[in-house]
Amino acid sequence: MINYYGINRDTSLHKNDTDPRQDCLRTMSHTSTWNKSAFFIYNFNMGYKFIEIEEGKSLSLYLDNLVVEWENNKMTIPLCDIDSIISHNIKLRITAQLINAFAKHNINFIICDANHIPVSQIIPLYSHFNTLKIFQEQLSWTNNYKNFLWVKIIRQKITNQMNVLKFFKNDESMILKLSNLINEVKEFDMSNREGHAAKVYWHSLFGIKFNRNEDSIINSLLNYGYALIYSMLSRSIVKKGLDPRVSLFHKSFNNTFALATDFMEIFRFVIDIKVFTLFLNNQMNNFYLAKEEIISWVANYSLIIDGKKMFINNAVDYFIDCVIKGINFKEIEIIWDQNIDQCD
Repeated sequence: MINYYGINRDTSLHKNDTDPRQDCLRTMSHTSTWNKSAFFIYNFNMGYKFIEIEEGKSLSLYLDNLVVEWENNKMTIPLCDIDSIISHNIKLRITAQLINAFAKHNINFIICDANHIPVSQIIPLYSHFNTLKIFQEQLSWTNNYKNFLWVKIIRQKITNQMNVLKFFKNDESMILKLSNLINEVKEFDMSNREGHAAKVYWHSLFGIKFNRNEDSIINSLLNYGYALIYSMLSRSIVKKGLDPRVSLFHKSFNNTFALATDFMEIFRFVIDIKVFTLFLNNQMNNFYLAKEEIISWVANYSLIIDGKKMFINNAVDYFIDCVIKGINFKEIEIIWDQNIDQCD
């Protein structure tokens, strides 16, 4: 059985009527009963598809098409139409020939564990014609340039948080605190204005007792969504010829995608908006359904960079291009007219 979901470009799902990876490795105790549909196809922007595999038996390649087999059924999807695939089936079989084809078409393939948490990603090792030149330029980034980027990222992150609070809460005292913190971000944010802003932000959204480190359905959904965008950033970083291990700020011996961790900060608000909307609408009791809403949201959400409206995957590419070329992007703006509910 296949469930199809019709998705409008600027709306959420409508049925036919720290390092984000480490966050996502936490055991999630809120997963609800999963139905046995084989897979879901989310129509992505510009006709691309985001495919979620649930109960598929195997994935293989036939004439540059993805072949999905489940029970006594089979379906083929042109690889050129696919942006991302996320697999929740730990027993799924996949051929090496298909993995090579994913790399050729730069398809983002995400693998989840038994708790349905994204834990692995398949991306090509080399996907840019001028990788060595870009890598050498990346190694030559000065501390001044890294500091410029990091301060820009943190100020933009707090600005996005402030705008989220303006829309949902309109708490003038909290908004003023975040506004002041933006102006206080200095060299490499050594005074951790980012951390102070996060405390104000999360307590304003979910209450004074909320803690981002606790095991809760809210955190599980936030981490799930962050992992999806993190995978897009990782793919784009490699696609553009950068080395994901060479970062601006985050450093860890076991984080081979530290640069994606840096860049992730500026896009977190996309997931925050959706999870808080689910919270407002009391749609968080069923993790399975909430997860579908988040995938659809990531596939179709638009934002504005430098006055240009873009879907998230395009915005990620544009942002990384700006970093490589040393172009100062001006601002990332939130588009609110996308089925987002305010507080009463």
